[in-house]
Amino acid sequence: MTIIAWDGVQLAADKLADNGGVALNVTKIYRLKDGSLFGCTDILAFGLQMKAWIEGGLKDFPAAQQTEADWAPCIVITPSKEILMYERTPYPFKVEQTYIAIGSGREFATAALHLGKNAVEAVEVAKTLCTTCGGGTDILVL
Repeated sequence: MTIIAWDGVQLAADKLADNGGVALNVTKIYRLKDGSLFGCTDILAFGLQMKAWIEGGLKDFPAAQQTEADWAPCIVITPSKEILMYERTPYPFKVEQTYIAIGSGREFATAALHLGKNAVEAVEVAKTLCTTCGGGTDILVL
């Protein structure tokens, strides 16, 4: 229920969250203490645990992140523009292309990025075409 897009300069995300069928506006992307950018999809509370784990020195990996059902894919864009993806382990993998989209609208946003749109435009495309993306748009610049 999220779209997050990185174009090499900007990280953008929609703001729609579903709270038992009630739409809420929430923030899904953040600037970390070291200047990196962070975004999370799916269960926001689990993503925020990951954010705290990263900022806390990578100690005591969140137990919820290790489950089959309840975990949050997370992205970190380092100050050197490395793209790191965290899934269900404390070991990220490096994404080697210059842009990426994650979340439920990723196919639409990835196509937009591939066609030369920036991250904000890619999020807008996904919000238009994906029923689980919407609300406002947050933007962070590295």
